[in-house]
Amino acid sequence: LVLDWDSGGNTDTYDVYIGPTGALVQVAAAISPSTYTVNTAAVPWGQTIYWRVDATNAVGTTTGDTWSFSVVNIQQVRMGSVGDFLLVAATDGVYLSTDLGDNWTRKQPDGVGVGDTVWSQGICSSDGTYIIVVSDANAIYRSANSGGAWASITPAGGDTFSVNDLATSADGQFMVIVGQNTTDATESCYVSIDYGATWTAYKPVASSIEYTNCDISNDGTIIAVSASSNFYISFDSGATWLEQGMASTAETWACLGISGDGTAGIVANTNDNDEVFLGVKTNLYSLATWAETTLTSAGRAILDDATAADQATTLGLGTGDTPAFAGLLVTDSINSELRINLDNTSTGVSAFRLAESKTSAAVDYTLVSNLSDDTSDISGVLTYMK
Repeated sequence: LVLDWDSGGNTDTYDVYIGPTGALVQVAAAISPSTYTVNTAAVPWGQTIYWRVDATNAVGTTTGDTWSFSVVNIQQVRMGSVGDFLLVAATDGVYLSTDLGDNWTRKQPDGVGVGDTVWSQGICSSDGTYIIVVSDANAIYRSANSGGAWASITPAGGDTFSVNDLATSADGQFMVIVGQNTTDATESCYVSIDYGATWTAYKPVASSIEYTNCDISNDGTIIAVSASSNFYISFDSGATWLEQGMASTAETWACLGISGDGTAGIVANTNDNDEVFLGVKTNLYSLATWAETTLTSAGRAILDDATAADQATTLGLGTGDTPAFAGLLVTDSINSELRINLDNTSTGVSAFRLAESKTSAAVDYTLVSNLSDDTSDISGVLTYMK
């Protein structure tokens, strides 16, 4: 902590005094810079500390005004996905910053006096609207208006539940809380899909377990949870889970995190040479729905959905003796694959292109390959996955 002040003109040296009210002690004498670094380790937590600077020159010494500051014992700092909003859980309250940490406002849950509760952890949405904080006694509070009002919540119902970690999607709609449920040890992971208003117990594994860490993607679809020797990921907001395994002799997972778009994750194994694993989301072809149809010169357009609103994937064969394939939107390059097998090709050139066609107007063409064909009847098999 650095204290600084205006030199005020023809000052030669400064004397600095610090202490509780009425008992200031000189900590620096005859220093020339107009700053002083406080050893915060020697400052008592949760108290107001007063300080004064006296200025001296050839004429004499002028006693300065008395100022004050408070030292907050911070338990945890969380940042919204954008970075503008930061949340601090501290021994004397909950603090929210809306300007990258330049200024802070205490946001104390209703009915809880300042200093009565130690706040151990918390999360906030990217715009600071939705906040959840947890006390060291595992009391959980939720705010839906940036800390203006609070409500006590019990994700585990009447069960005895201790919170180890919590995470939120960017907009706060999806939230996850993990820990230890001593009433029903199989229910130690809870997910909310309505901004923390209600909660559902999920069981990544149907056995007694204490989850230590969790994280969630910005859109809330991908959730990762870890325990001492278990590591699970859900790609559908907690409805189903896949166990993740690494080539390690012993696994004690900690420090779990996933990227905002959910395509990458990192987790530490503290039991085996302190290994760190980086995971990249792969194509989930086994989870896809496949459809197949035969293409002819007569069947020049195929829609994968029956209604206009759902016609996000469109294949257009075009017209003329050299029809051009114009379409098929791949909505997610991570989870989707386009595979086309064409038969009866011989001579000539017909361009095959991918194009976005959400409203029947093909745009943004990308040339994929040139196909040889000397007839107007391009017959083959199109296989696609959505």
